[in-house]
Amino acid sequence: MKTPYYIFALISLSICLWTKANAQNIIASFSWDDPTKPVTEADYGTNAVSASSKATISAGGSNNSGLNAGDNSPKTDIDMDFPVSAEFDQPGMDFTIDFRRKESRASFLSRSGFDFGVSGGSLQVTFTVDNGSGGSTTVSSGPQYTVPNDDTWRTYRFYYLNQTGQAEMRVNGTTVWTYSGVPNRDLVWQADAFRLGGVADGNGNDVAIFDNLVIGQTFNSALPVELVDFSLTMYNVEQVDLTWTTATEINNDRFEIEKSYDGVNWEKIHTEYGAGNSQVVLNYTFTDYDASAPIQYYRLRQIDFDGQETLSSIISYQRDEKFDLKLFPNPTERYVYIEAEDLDFTVIRLSDMSGRYFDLSLENLSHRRMRVDLSEFPSGQYTLHVGEVSNTIVLV
Repeated sequence: MKTPYYIFALISLSICLWTKANAQNIIASFSWDDPTKPVTEADYGTNAVSASSKATISAGGSNNSGLNAGDNSPKTDIDMDFPVSAEFDQPGMDFTIDFRRKESRASFLSRSGFDFGVSGGSLQVTFTVDNGSGGSTTVSSGPQYTVPNDDTWRTYRFYYLNQTGQAEMRVNGTTVWTYSGVPNRDLVWQADAFRLGGVADGNGNDVAIFDNLVIGQTFNSALPVELVDFSLTMYNVEQVDLTWTTATEINNDRFEIEKSYDGVNWEKIHTEYGAGNSQVVLNYTFTDYDASAPIQYYRLRQIDFDGQETLSSIISYQRDEKFDLKLFPNPTERYVYIEAEDLDFTVIRLSDMSGRYFDLSLENLSHRRMRVDLSEFPSGQYTLHVGEVSNTIVLV
């Protein structure tokens, strides 16, 4: 078995959804990865029109950066409003967002007759459908999934299919609630706006709490491919392993892996054929043996049988030529081994996604190898600091 060497690498891990697609499906998507842009600017589709003055883009998102409600002086809800527009009045819709819990009540998306989010620490949804006789019926899931208060990013999804009358809530691709209604009953919308984070202030922690929002239109099925993970691992200076996982695939012909050295100009380096139609979790992998550039970017292009395409979020690694630092295994359940030349082993600390630092106890295995026990820390993404060198470490 090959041993992963995290040599000079900043590994970028992501749990994400497709962030661009044909206009027929995606209404708006946000990754909040560029802190120079306003929080209301979409990566694709329709921009929001307003948000709290304290809402900002900050580091520590589920991929890179994310949406932050601000500090506690005073605590302020995000209150990001979308325009009142017919494009948001679809008969069937699909909503996905990455969230990490900092409070017991957090509304992901809400509108008159609709609320998707966390209440009392549990995931739930309320929506309104046509009753077939000129009125409407309110459907409420009630509490269905206890959202762990463990500082871990998860992907939450709700969709309603008007042609079949079916609805689902999912967490990281796993279905936690289903609804079987009457076919050909449309969602009912009032003349007001969707709001993201109407009740979501992050408890004033001043950290990112939302990431990778996708608002989509559905027809007789959910959005074609649900991508729940796209990540990379660097094994040596010339090899990067790319892995991705789908929870569902509908009409999926193939994936194309694209690579860039500047994040602007892209080339296709591999084609991987999909499952066509699948309702089970599928894992894919590809190894890039040309990975010696100082920085490289990767993305997935998913192509349906009918030629429609979607693009994933971008992941990357960056090489620091000054140091030779190896961490393994990564991800890890408990122990991580550190190998390094000419590094100060006396200064080793761990920081979590909220910026808190922890001193670590080391077991000296040799003059250049140490073992660190991380079993007291909850699952999640951390940064391990060895002297002046920092690397991402994931606890599972």
